[in-house]
Amino acid sequence: MGIQVSHPIYVSGVGTSFNRELNIVEKRIATVQDYELTGGVRRIRYGENQININFSKPFEKKLESRQVM
Repeated sequence: MGIQVSHPIYVSGVGTSFNRELNIVEKRIATVQDYELTGGVRRIRYGENQININFSKPFEKKLESRQVM
């Protein structure tokens, strides 16, 4: 189930997988993705995925409860 997000959501590093030590290669990739004209692509994708996951969970629970009846 994929939900199309109409407005990108940028996720900062605090409390996410982005708030960890990066090796030299990861650091360069992160710099390019986050600052050099790409609009924080990896953080926007992460935000979109989190929205999709958190919106789909209640629907899945509702479906499961209806199937049990």
